[in-house]
Amino acid sequence: MTQESAGMNRRAFLQLLGCGGCALALPGVAGCTIAELYESGGGELAFSVAEPRFSALGAVDGVATADVAGRPLILIRTGEDTIVALNRLCTHVQCDMGPTQSGRWDGEKLICTCHDSHFDAAGKVLKGPATRDLAAYPVTFDPGTGEGRVVVGSTPEPEPEDPTPEEFRDLVNPYADDDADALARGQEIWSAQCATCHGAQGESVAGFPEPVPTAFQSGTSGYSDGYLLWRLRTGAATGPENSIMPAYSAQDLSDDDAWKVITYLRSLGP
Repeated sequence: MTQESAGMNRRAFLQLLGCGGCALALPGVAGCTIAELYESGGGELAFSVAEPRFSALGAVDGVATADVAGRPLILIRTGEDTIVALNRLCTHVQCDMGPTQSGRWDGEKLICTCHDSHFDAAGKVLKGPATRDLAAYPVTFDPGTGEGRVVVGSTPEPEPEDPTPEEFRDLVNPYADDDADALARGQEIWSAQCATCHGAQGESVAGFPEPVPTAFQSGTSGYSDGYLLWRLRTGAATGPENSIMPAYSAQDLSDDDAWKVITYLRSLGP
């Protein structure tokens, strides 16, 4: 697989949007200023650049992430007195555009490194394959105190798109994550067929032209089983432009072995 989305399927994403748990409660963190109010699926985040998790916002072009009322946000300081907040899931195939995931802010635009979609500071699509804008959330910010507030749920948000075909969408891996035989066979196939591009531990191999092979060591929890099987079966045909990933037909890789590879792939991240 070349650089791919976080693969969160539509059902899982809509469940996430509807969750009411306070993802930012952090009761064990001293001095945390976060407060959330839940009304009709909305929420509110109070932040300060004095907090370590938001310290990058102390400078122009600094970026921080947060989850508010089920929405994964990216906060970007675009000027001395302005911070914008966008939903950080790319509207193409839901890559997480957080700075430690699959996103990069270059001072002018937010770039999804999965498939090279570009968005401006207002969330507008500048370059595809994404065709829909990111949801943007109102932010108030006082540069004098370094404190601000984000409100979510007050404006319409785009429904996520799941590219996985219907015949793959609801498939579930028959092997448990800790199935020793599946892990052993999956590792054997991975080492022979996948590690050359994706690395022995899913770390990705340097030196490839864009799109670079996906790194998996940070985790695969966002990828649905059906999505991973679909990508194995279709390779470059359903990947980003210039992908060189081979397609593995059932003759090349049986369903049983494909699921074992996916089982091993799941073990590469936390």
